[in-house]
Amino acid sequence: MRRGLVQLAIVLLPAVLFAQAQHPVVTPEALKADADRAKATAEATNGEACAEVCLDAARKLTELSNQNFTDGQVEPAQAAMKDAGKYAEKAGHAAIDTHKHQKQTEIGLRRLTKRMKDIVQTLNFEDRPPVEQIIKSIEAVRSDLLLNMFGNPKKTFEQPDEKKKGKQ
Repeated sequence: MRRGLVQLAIVLLPAVLFAQAQHPVVTPEALKADADRAKATAEATNGEACAEVCLDAARKLTELSNQNFTDGQVEPAQAAMKDAGKYAEKAGHAAIDTHKHQKQTEIGLRRLTKRMKDIVQTLNFEDRPPVEQIIKSIEAVRSDLLLNMFGNPKKTFEQPDEKKKGKQ
């Protein structure tokens, strides 16, 4: 019996160590440093790469904001969330302007807003309205991006009606 337990422990020890290596503990300082690097990169980037870099910065700032909310630091959390919204909007506008990476940007914005909505559900009621406003502004940019990708569907339906009026 004892021998079996020792063998089991030997077999399970590498699995436990591997699982711990896969999910390293992220400190708030590391999150802040990573978010600051992402912000600096996003500020320096223009053109085609801007959408991807800004979206990455928005994701990292959202996670920093979540950590700050969890730690009870509401004002830094709100500031980080506001910056995340700013970079998400910048990513959407960059994708629209360059006509590059639109699909990936739209998917990224959708995932980002879903994550922000998950974070909103964990907040106190008085802390929710600013974050909800940021989500609405990102969804507006996402809507503009979709319209840019697929065009205005009303124009497609208006053309046949105009042809009918001309025949009468």
